[in-house]
Amino acid sequence: MRDKIKENKEMKLERRKERRQGDEFEKRRGEHEGEGGYEPALLFFSAHSVDDSGGSSAAQSSEIFISSPYSYHTGCLHWSREEEQAVSDLKEQLKSDLKSLQDTRDKYEEVEEKYNEMIQVSKKQLSSTEKQIRAEFNKLHQFLKEEEESRLAALREEEEQKGKTMIVLVFGSFFIFSLTFSF
Repeated sequence: MRDKIKENKEMKLERRKERRQGDEFEKRRGEHEGEGGYEPALLFFSAHSVDDSGGSSAAQSSEIFISSPYSYHTGCLHWSREEEQAVSDLKEQLKSDLKSLQDTRDKYEEVEEKYNEMIQVSKKQLSSTEKQIRAEFNKLHQFLKEEEESRLAALREEEEQKGKTMIVLVFGSFFIFSLTFSF
């Protein structure tokens, strides 16, 4: 309810502003009628603006410069054919600009989609490469473990053989020593 009241007040203020501008224009027009011409009028709209060169600048202010006369009565604006043509041309320009922006947006979305696809492919490749590296290191680790066990087993066997040889040598020496003293 408060929003409607606020909106209604804003509309009334806007209408008053338009009336004042119309009154000012009428006053200026009256001053210039004797001179045989019209001063460019300043109309206010909420859609977009047109600069002096006729180019559209939608984000700046809400003013349109029009050089042809218009009549103002009881709060209504009546436009001439030239003004209607200018508005039509501006609408076409806006449509063209909107189409250009939509095309740009579509290209951006297409590039973004391709970029996201590339990221997904890259993530899959990374995951696959990580798995492959881990598998190769696990194989290498297994090979090294087997090699370690094999060499340790060979070392133990060599130690056993040395131990047996030492026993044989010790017993052989003892036997020879005992033989030499026994005769």
